[in-house]
Amino acid sequence: MMYKVFDDVLPTSMQEHLELTFKDPNMVWMWQDNTSGFQDWELAFIADNPEIKESPQFVHTVLDPTKQITCYTWEMVKPIFYFLEKETGMQIKTIERVKSNLMMADGSDPTKVYNPPHIDSPHDESLSMIYYLHDCDGATRLFKNSLRQGMGNLEVETTVEPKRGRMFIFPSNRFHASSNPSSANPRRMIINFVFTPQNNPLW
Repeated sequence: MMYKVFDDVLPTSMQEHLELTFKDPNMVWMWQDNTSGFQDWELAFIADNPEIKESPQFVHTVLDPTKQITCYTWEMVKPIFYFLEKETGMQIKTIERVKSNLMMADGSDPTKVYNPPHIDSPHDESLSMIYYLHDCDGATRLFKNSLRQGMGNLEVETTVEPKRGRMFIFPSNRFHASSNPSSANPRRMIINFVFTPQNNPLW
């Protein structure tokens, strides 16, 4: 089982602070017209699947070393790695990126419809972590397929529901998909980490 879910690794006060920070009206978000980064020709491969629906989202880049971007929010987000190390013993070697995604309800049913499956990194040693900033719906689906198996005959391995303070960790080259929140929730906010660990005691 190459994934782990941790709840409440962060102190409650830090969970609250992060939620309020990213919900602040002054937070800077950039419009992105898709969740997967796929081109039109790539989306054609999944066009016949009624369960998959592309959606726009807002993105806040916290840290992107390749683009020399370091936002002020990095200093608030960075301690998540320290608490993760205390919980698991895992240390971080390199960070590929850290960003926050904000998705809005689009009328779809998150229990039936999800966004295009994608990977975060092709490297075997890379890990992805999703930190859920608040309670809402719009689950994350992790599929059994890695990049080597491709997107054909995708089979869901697990589904993780958003919960404030929850961390979901899995290999970055595994296909996964977000889903929009239902109309009962105005938004779904997460922080997405892609990194290489110095050691991996999780599996």
